[in-house]
Amino acid sequence: MACSRSCPATSRPPPGTPQPTGWGDPDRLRELFGDGIAGIRTARRDFVFRYRSPEHWLEHFKTNFGPTSMVFSVLPPRQAAALERDLIEMWAPWNRATDGALIAPVEYLEAILVKQP
Repeated sequence: MACSRSCPATSRPPPGTPQPTGWGDPDRLRELFGDGIAGIRTARRDFVFRYRSPEHWLEHFKTNFGPTSMVFSVLPPRQAAALERDLIEMWAPWNRATDGALIAPVEYLEAILVKQP
């Protein structure tokens, strides 16, 4: 889920801001670490988010995931409410649950980098 395509407009960073999703691109990893690595192995892996609901996912991330907690700690109430709505709606295209739960398969990149001696 690259933020430029899937993140709501209320949560997109300004143009030119490095995207955290770049860590999921082997070419970007090579660019970031350059001569500091002797080798890189990558594999695409699958993960399934499973929560009681999209709202439960959001509450979990607001409580336990530092970047999400930080964003919500500095937003004014109106913007926080808009971001909550957008983040909950963000899951709609991927959610496979039909009972109000959140079951959303996503892909990530497993990367093993070997440091230069």
